[in-house]
Amino acid sequence: MSDEAVAAYLKSKTLGGAGAEEIVKLKKAYEKGGMNGFWREELAQTLEREKKKYVAPYNIALLYGRLGEFDKAFEWLEKAYIERTSLLVALKSDHEFDALRSDPRFASLVKRIGLPQ
Repeated sequence: MSDEAVAAYLKSKTLGGAGAEEIVKLKKAYEKGGMNGFWREELAQTLEREKKKYVAPYNIALLYGRLGEFDKAFEWLEKAYIERTSLLVALKSDHEFDALRSDPRFASLVKRIGLPQ
């Protein structure tokens, strides 16, 4: 159901104020590269936006995780920890990070945050 998921995601981005150009780029990335292409474009847009205004490092870590770039995901989770990003309270239950759970860095971060083991 990737088509439906992308359509819903794009609708939420539009409602959140994303410009038409951003949406077109995401659609084209999906058409050309599937979900991986879509998330790559979303990451590129997010990193560009992060240069101009605050973007929670947790959200960037999510995108890297979706792309299977786990070292980069942990790099951004570490930035979230340093910033004391409140989103980290959901780290242990956020299914988006399931692929990272077996990595010792995940357990270390959960412990440093102070979440129950």
